[in-house]
Amino acid sequence: MAHARRNFVDEFANYPAQCTHILGELRRVFLIDKGCRSLNEEERFSRHKNESAKIMRELHDWMKRQEDRKTIEPNSGMGKAIRDMLKRWTKFTLLTRKSGVPLENNIAERAFKRSILHRRNSLFFRNQHGADIGDIYTSIIHTAELHGANPWEYLTVIQRNASVVRLDPGQWLPWNYKAAVAADAGAKSP
Repeated sequence: MAHARRNFVDEFANYPAQCTHILGELRRVFLIDKGCRSLNEEERFSRHKNESAKIMRELHDWMKRQEDRKTIEPNSGMGKAIRDMLKRWTKFTLLTRKSGVPLENNIAERAFKRSILHRRNSLFFRNQHGADIGDIYTSIIHTAELHGANPWEYLTVIQRNASVVRLDPGQWLPWNYKAAVAADAGAKSP
């Protein structure tokens, strides 16, 4: 949904009235989702089914009318944004029909962008071994970031404690390495 929304943000200067309407309706759905943060999955689904579904149905009908009446040039940026959203409508509105579906997948998109950047950079590895090492570091760095750890700090700690890490690597993962550092420091103190 965030990607579809971004298409309309990009067209705002050219179609301010239409984009204001679409973005306003999507904002209502995002606000409903924001209000569901403290709810369990079934309660969240119920809210989206009862509130967001109506908003999305009305938005679908509005966009379909724009397309059918040709009030917007079909090959314009706005026409493409509407066509793209209508084409993927079933996926965009799945959260109104199935429990547990997120409104947006920004975390996945960010991970995907990281993979694309890594693929582009990997063109400059000198050999397969270098590429394999680059893959490993990319995975470690991204995993550390996802768990709120500073990748540079994490990799430094792992290198400084390499002999202890080898004994029990599972205790030195990005989400638990600080406890392992503290335990190791406690074991070394007299």
